[in-house]
Formats: sequence, structure tokens, C-alpha cells
Amino acid sequence: MTKRSMLSLPLLLAALAMPAGCAGLPKAKTIVMGDTAVDAHTEEESTDFETNKIYKLSLPGNKAVDVWGWMSSRLLLGSYKNQETKLDIQLVDYRNLSAVSLTPLAGDAQTGKPSPDGKYMAYTGQSSTGETLYILDLNTSQSFAPGIPDKWKGITSAMTWSNNGRYLSFTVKSREYGTESIVVYDMNSRTSQEIPLPRWQENSEAPAPRVLKRDSKYTVISVKFADDGSTALMGRIGEDGSYVTLGAVTEDKWTRKFEHSASERQFDYVNDSQIIFLDAKNTLTLYDERDENTVALSAGVSTFRLSGDNKTIAYAKDEESLYVAKLQGHNMIKEKLVYKGLVLSQMDWSPDNKKILITGWKSYDRAPATGNPEQTPLVIEFK
Repeated sequence: MTKRSMLSLPLLLAALAMPAGCAGLPKAKTIVMGDTAVDAHTEEESTDFETNKIYKLSLPGNKAVDVWGWMSSRLLLGSYKNQETKLDIQLVDYRNLSAVSLTPLAGDAQTGKPSPDGKYMAYTGQSSTGETLYILDLNTSQSFAPGIPDKWKGITSAMTWSNNGRYLSFTVKSREYGTESIVVYDMNSRTSQEIPLPRWQENSEAPAPRVLKRDSKYTVISVKFADDGSTALMGRIGEDGSYVTLGAVTEDKWTRKFEHSASERQFDYVNDSQIIFLDAKNTLTLYDERDENTVALSAGVSTFRLSGDNKTIAYAKDEESLYVAKLQGHNMIKEKLVYKGLVLSQMDWSPDNKKILITGWKSYDRAPATGNPEQTPLVIEFK
């Protein structure tokens, strides 16, 4: 294991104690999901999602830290560019802000994607053969290159881990022929599989969704595999809008099972038979494959994130309001407002499901010239 040295990171910590309730809110709320009404506990009666502290991570001058996700229930993965302009990866304790330096990333990397189990981080960089996938072992600080994609192909979508951290998936495109495929890498067997993207034409074997015309073109934004690798969710943008598609996966074929107009980035597995996504009207929606029904959970949602045990969901409404609720069957119960004031760009639950990392900006801080507002990372700690 690479020797690690504790570094003193000049970070500013602001720990803010938050009240258990929100003044002015009614004592009882009715949350309507489809045809089901659930009487939620009052905030005074329920101890769920009671905020303990909120930690703000920032550098001197109030410059935001670049935080990528969790490695453990206390350690966050962060980065900064060193003097050679390579990304230097650090593990940061969100409470006392001590930091452990890992290693500069290979291949002129720009960003990374930690696995949900906190064991690995995937990133891309340039090598002698072009764009290359690297995987960093966070326990040994050693990177390895699986050899994908080959030099004749380029990565065309975001990298996405399965919820158990076993499968890493993305799409690639042939530079010579322009054809696209889904690539999935199995961390257990250390092997990869390439699946041609469905053509979805009237004369193809794959059933064509009603929304697609003959030879319709679409762009895949992300692909996420189930924990057992038997199905995958695809988010794509086509000529008629954006959609989420659930497909069964074999060695060389993708077979469509369900499709719905939706955000091309906002979808996830709840369990083996249920998926959750934002539809085209920003309604948080649940689909159950067992009875082939969809249930509207909550309207006006801009983004969401499931906890690691898939029992709790965090979601943003009214642009700057962060809520947390319990998922129970086809229902969402015990909804509670836990933070207000940021337009969220990132949410990540800690492995123990008791803390959530959020990153975002204040709506009035958007820079008119560049359009890139300053990001502020916070850790909300629940009792």
C-alpha cells in the first residue's frame, strides 16, 4: 500500500446546528401519490431526518472545495490541481478537515467517478493510444487501465456504476464507422463486454418505441446496470425528446422492456422490480415491473438521489428546497424539508445513510459573463 501522509489542509469549517422543526409548517401533512394518500407524522412527533449539524467545506477566500463523493461514512474524496496541473486526490475528513493525500491521477485526468462501495474510482485520461479508462484502487492508491476503449473508439457518455459497485458502464463510438456500443466492465471478473446499441428501426429485431420514427437518431447520455447485470437503464435524447429505457441485457443484445418520457439523467433502481425516474414534466415517478404500473410520487422535482439501502430519497423542489422522505412500497412518506438555499448540482448519500453531501450554488450568484456559478459543498448530518 502506498504510504500516505497526513496533510494540513487550510479549509474553513462552518458547523451550523439546525432546528428540528420548521416554523410555520402545518402539524400534519397529506402526501398524495397517484391514488394513494398517506397521513405523515408531524415533524414534532417524528425523529426521522432530524438535522444534527451542517458542515460547509471551503478554502481560504471562501473558494469551494472540489468534492467527488464518499469513500466511507466520514471520509470524502476531494481534489485540487498541483503545480504540475495534475489532479491530486485527497481523502478529507468532513468533520475536522484533516486530509490524506493519495496520488496524482494518471493521463491528464479531469474528473473521477467513485464507486458506491467506496473501493474504487473510475476516471479517463490520455495515453499513448488516446482516451483511456483508468480505475484507481482507493485502498492501495494504485491505478490500472483495463484496456478499454481501444484506440479506434472514444467514450461518448458519462461513466456510471451499478449500485453495488460491481459494474461500470458507458458508451463508445467507432471513429471509423460511427457505430455506438454499450461497454460494461465487471469488477469481479475484471472483464468487459460490448453490446451494440439498439437501432430501433422498423426493420430491426429490436421493438421500436412508439415515439421513434424509422431511422430516428438519438444520443445516449448514461447507462446504468442492475446489481446482477441482467438489465440496464438507458437515458437518451432523441428527435422527440428525452427518455429512460429499461432493457434486458444478454451477451450481444439489448431488448427493450419499458420506456417513458423522462429526464435523460435522473433515474435509478429501487430494487429488482422497481425503478424510479423524473418524467418529462418533472414528476418523480415509480415504475413497478411486476404489475407494469407507474405511480406519480411528487410533482415539481428537479433532482433526486436514493440512499445506499434504497429506503430513503432526497430530492429538490422549488429550485432551492431539499426534502428527504422514506420510500415504502408505492408510497413516499415522512417528507421533511431539511435545507433551503442552494440550486443543487450534486447529491450523494454516505455509506451509512446518515449523511448527505450536497453541492450547488445560490441562484443570485450565477456569473452573467461565464454562466458558471461558484459551487458550495455541504455535508448535512442527521441524528
